[in-house]
Amino acid sequence: MPIDPAAIGATTPAQLFSWTDRDTLLYALGVGAGTGDLAFTTENSHEIDQQVLPTYAVIACSPFAAATKIGSFNFSRLLHGSQSIRLFAPLPPTGTLSVVCEVADIQDKGEGKNAVVMLKGTGSDPDTGQAV
Repeated sequence: MPIDPAAIGATTPAQLFSWTDRDTLLYALGVGAGTGDLAFTTENSHEIDQQVLPTYAVIACSPFAAATKIGSFNFSRLLHGSQSIRLFAPLPPTGTLSVVCEVADIQDKGEGKNAVVMLKGTGSDPDTGQAV
């Protein structure tokens, strides 16, 4: 089955994504934070509260689960074109999000050509439902 344009708006069931302060510290180190970035790389520095790099949301709210909703295609021909993040509040060092993935748009480039598929992942507080 080829890519189905009727999949626009399709969503996945909500899934919980949890992380710990250790996860966010290791993430910060993994993306290159160093000794000048103590708020992101240590949880026990005097008078420094641990913070989370905003880009951690890429891991927490990955939208790729929605790719199963668009039909079949050759994943070896997949090209990741871009990604963006919109945060409404800082991520806490330890937390849980309820993540829903959605097929936001499909742009067919023509017969025998490629398509541009836009996926969206939304993380919300599982207790309040408020987007994070």
